[in-house]
Amino acid sequence: MADKNEAYDSVTGLHDRAGHLARRLQQTAVAHFTRCNGSFGVTSVQYAVLIAVRDHPDLDQAALAVQIALDKSTLGVVVDKLEQRGMLKRARDTVDKRRYTVRLTPRGRNLLDSMRPSVWQSESDLLAPLTPAEQKKLKALISKLLHGNRGVSRTGPADEPVAPPARRSRTASKYADKPDAVPSRNANR
Repeated sequence: MADKNEAYDSVTGLHDRAGHLARRLQQTAVAHFTRCNGSFGVTSVQYAVLIAVRDHPDLDQAALAVQIALDKSTLGVVVDKLEQRGMLKRARDTVDKRRYTVRLTPRGRNLLDSMRPSVWQSESDLLAPLTPAEQKKLKALISKLLHGNRGVSRTGPADEPVAPPARRSRTASKYADKPDAVPSRNANR
């Protein structure tokens, strides 16, 4: 009789592993998205960025990366490409000049409007083998897994809306955990 670990390490065992199944499902989802939306020249990741920017205008790139659970360097490349195509526009934050916020352009908004039917079709095609109740259950279970594994991925959680980062002075940040150590504004006058 085969050892339990041997079976787990076999190719057959691989097809029972949640991570492998999740990767294959992602490949299938991307294939459906590309088949239905390829004529728009937008990847599923670019689409996610466009939707997040539409729904959360004026976020900076760091907050936007958290919003869609994408690492900051990948997001930067995606935003660059979408800006070059005229879909997004970066602007310097009016309050914090170190930050750049991202906004959807009219061209980007028109693209999203045009894509809506085919995006829904790709989602429908992906979930077609399941009943409506199974679809709801699948989404709930995936959300539960993601929530239960928060902090494991370097991209962070994307299951909660993200507000723009709070603007704090450097002094306030430096002494955030030491309320008695905050220097007086009049100390050096």
